[in-house]
Amino acid sequence: MRPLGRIVETTLMDLSVSSVQRHGNRLLFLSAGLLVSLALPVSGCSGSVDSSADQDDGDGDGDGDGDGNGGSGQSGGRGGSNPGGNTGGASPPIIEPPSGCESVEPLPPTARRLTQNEILNSVRDILGVEFTQETAGFDKETITGFSTDVRELIPNFEFTKSSVTFGEKVTAKIQDRAAFAQKFGKCNSFGADCEKAFIEGLGLRLFRRPVTEDQVARYRKIMAEAVKQKASFGEATQAVLQAMLGSASFLYRLEPEVGDGSYRGLDDYQIASRLSFALWGTSPDDELMDKAREGKLTDTGEREAQVERLLNDNRAKQIFSRYASDWLVLEEAGKFIYDEVMYPDYKPELGLSMVEETKAFINAFWDEGLPLQDFYTAKFAFADKEMATIYGFDNPKQGMTRYDLANDPNRNGIFTQAAFLGPSGVHTTEPGIVFRGQYILKRFLCTEPPELTQELRDALGDQITANAMLGDSKSQRFVAEARTGTCRGCHNQFDPLAYALEPYDSLGRRRDKDRFGNELRTDGKFLPHVDPEERSFSTTEEFAKTFAELPLTRACLAANALHFLSGQAIHINDDDAQSCLVNSIRESMAKPDASFKDLFRTIALHPTNQGFKTLQAP
Repeated sequence: MRPLGRIVETTLMDLSVSSVQRHGNRLLFLSAGLLVSLALPVSGCSGSVDSSADQDDGDGDGDGDGDGNGGSGQSGGRGGSNPGGNTGGASPPIIEPPSGCESVEPLPPTARRLTQNEILNSVRDILGVEFTQETAGFDKETITGFSTDVRELIPNFEFTKSSVTFGEKVTAKIQDRAAFAQKFGKCNSFGADCEKAFIEGLGLRLFRRPVTEDQVARYRKIMAEAVKQKASFGEATQAVLQAMLGSASFLYRLEPEVGDGSYRGLDDYQIASRLSFALWGTSPDDELMDKAREGKLTDTGEREAQVERLLNDNRAKQIFSRYASDWLVLEEAGKFIYDEVMYPDYKPELGLSMVEETKAFINAFWDEGLPLQDFYTAKFAFADKEMATIYGFDNPKQGMTRYDLANDPNRNGIFTQAAFLGPSGVHTTEPGIVFRGQYILKRFLCTEPPELTQELRDALGDQITANAMLGDSKSQRFVAEARTGTCRGCHNQFDPLAYALEPYDSLGRRRDKDRFGNELRTDGKFLPHVDPEERSFSTTEEFAKTFAELPLTRACLAANALHFLSGQAIHINDDDAQSCLVNSIRESMAKPDASFKDLFRTIALHPTNQGFKTLQAP
């Protein structure tokens, strides 16, 4: 018998080639005997997704999680082929846009590739087969910012090739093929009914919606080829599995958006996918798929119940940890190089301790439902014995320990932790005010520093000369306040945000003087672009408390969570229409004790996550 990949290739090649000929923007790959054709927009998968019936991925599915509009190429939700319930020919309903945002262009659906973790989690949860990133054979992705960002998850040859290889590895791990066939098809022999049942059962879970009749016919051809090759039924099911794992219907989340310009609601299967990937980082489980099949997820009460169930599962906590790690760039926090002269007691193990203590701090917010603002002001911290000694905690203990800091005015939430103070301020002489200020501006206020124009580059040389005349022994604060002209105008956007943190070195130690003997200050004020009230602060504790209360801080928390959960960058500038969406989320959870779990719940249930404005075809 020929390898499974040859069976797949034989049955798919002619249809895949014709698909590519119809759609010149498709990518065609042949690797390890498996030919995969991906139907994706040209513009980096961020443009509109056509819902026409012939826009398939080489397996005849129409590339969507199903809107019921596209003939045989579209199914699921309230339309198309849907065995067992939720059938009918009606399209997803026209719904009202979010209150107060009627004129806003909602976040458009996009051709978003699953992250590597989402692929591995889906295979684990659906097939019971576990891989690490290394054993799966995926190349390590270098994504800056949120790992779910659709702008980073674009189609490319290396990803497609590794996905094909991964499919082969998955099938190789399934030893009891008869049991596998029985699990998804309830039978174990060749024949129209049994083959159709297996394809529909497996396809429903991998594609996250019912398969179409065209798809059933396509995958039955694989089985027919297996018969010619004298393969067993179990071996034939593995060939189907391999092909499905290389399909765009599995690897991508696509929601066709071409329509008449109305605000279209998501169908039940699309809702199931959005909720599960957002809150669990994996494909919908049996219960979500059952609710989608029954047409219940468009019901507000059922949707609320499912969101609560998802949030109370440990997988939601893992997603929150991933979100916080992306947001704070924690994976890089322990990799910074510390100057041996300035930090003779630093060793690589401390880098790991920094990351672990902040992860423990973050997890406490999820587990205990702590208020959002406490993230900046919390009077507790985690540390092992080495870091507790550096911080000056009383009675340092072995292992990661929680310390009560109610009586310590020098320790306040994330701002005084080494995982923040180090990466945002490592400097060859003294911790850099510039780096810390920019970090706060970008990560906690969702504002990009001014672009370094040619005018600023020209002024930079003059400022460097002026700084040299000040001498090397001045404090960072002194140098910052001595900036003049264009440089001062630019640096005022972020330098003052770090003034209150000047006494902390890059390991998180608090000191009164820098290495040159300069007194270190913590006073300052928020400038109008951050706080219209221009409130002042005298201590680090006052800075943290006021910062937590800033409207911009609250808006940024909402925007960051929405970015991570939706995969799309959110802008909160007052002149940006999307700020309406952020503000409506922020206002809906404005109670003082609102937690991160409340924030995730609000976004999952928000009207912006239940539909989108369709685009009229050109």
